[in-house]
Amino acid sequence: MSETPMTPERLAGIAARAAAATPGPWCTDAWEIYQGAEYMPGLSMWIGETCRGTSTPEQDRADAAFVAAARTDVPALLADAARLRTERDRYRSAWRMAYQRARGRGWAADRAGARARDAQEALQHMLFAVIAGQMALHVANRERQELRARVAELEAERHSTNEALDDAVQELRARETSPLTVYRASHDSIVMGLYLTAAEARKHCEAEERRSWPTGTTLAFDWIEDDEDGVAELTVVAGQNEESTTGYVVDTLEVAAAYDEEADE
Repeated sequence: MSETPMTPERLAGIAARAAAATPGPWCTDAWEIYQGAEYMPGLSMWIGETCRGTSTPEQDRADAAFVAAARTDVPALLADAARLRTERDRYRSAWRMAYQRARGRGWAADRAGARARDAQEALQHMLFAVIAGQMALHVANRERQELRARVAELEAERHSTNEALDDAVQELRARETSPLTVYRASHDSIVMGLYLTAAEARKHCEAEERRSWPTGTTLAFDWIEDDEDGVAELTVVAGQNEESTTGYVVDTLEVAAAYDEEADE
């Protein structure tokens, strides 16, 4: 079996050669190959023959039967490869969408993320294995039957992948009812923005403070965090000056996922 990867360019070359060949179907009369579903003496167009004189008649007939069948087998296998590639792309998009939704809600889903990555790898292995098997047209009929059995196994893996993606979506929906923690960056009680991480909120404050100093000034920032309320205040040392406060603070807010009527009572 060829180990050359089935790239889009190679598949396109196979498709082009199939399209350029004499239209099918083809049939055989012993070791001679003709155009048509059934050989008609004097009417069927001759394609070629496999009688070499160095092998048995049985082998020549088997080779002729394989070549004739390949005229319709190749287009069918190319179509199935295209279908599987389309399915691979669709499930890959679904995985990316689920992953992006999880990140947008601040969900660290180690278990669901691992399942999604396993699903992506399984789909890639499925595509590579099927394409490699389908394009190995030089193998005997017994090997083609084994390939079909492999495709059935991969279809079962695809169903398993669907279940893993469903589990990830269910876990995301469960997270929708949990409060969301955000970090507020402000200066002298004026809110500048809300962020999903304290690091991003602090980055905003440091950038604003840096703009207030002349270009080239050496600045050293430090954050002093209150142990009781968790509010962090930005201080700065400019050059050889003493450390001073800046008025920039970052505090933590908890945003409810839904309105709680009992909380107002």
